[in-house]
Amino acid sequence: MLKKNLHPRSYLPNIKLSHLLLLQAARLRRNINSALIENCDLTLSEKELLALVHRAGGQARMSDVSDGLMFTEGGATKIIGRLLGRGFVTRQRSKEDKRVVLVDITDAGEEKLFEALKVVGEVVHSLLKETLSSEERAVLSRLLKKLDSHL
Repeated sequence: MLKKNLHPRSYLPNIKLSHLLLLQAARLRRNINSALIENCDLTLSEKELLALVHRAGGQARMSDVSDGLMFTEGGATKIIGRLLGRGFVTRQRSKEDKRVVLVDITDAGEEKLFEALKVVGEVVHSLLKETLSSEERAVLSRLLKKLDSHL
């Protein structure tokens, strides 16, 4: 049987707030993922991987991909395999260090990424514009950046 007082009462508001943040993040991910699959035939994880490699200058080490996306190397390998099969990335061993695996984004991958970013932008713009005023969006942005700096 669970004990009723597992934490001080003063923690309750912050626990509820963290639950709301996690819930909204999960719903937003689900909505974006659905829109990407429907409009681009791409999952959110695949889009995030393409974006990470693009931001890295078009090439990234496999370990940086898995770390940057907070996936296991096995999870990143699975996603890269799907993207490889569709011609959106290539994978090769580094010439300088054969232990290092490099992932490159292809021209087709760049095109798919930009298509996906447009879809994400439309989903997020619609949600935020319909729900929050410009002042509320600015406050939310500032608060999330503040939280991010501590995480």
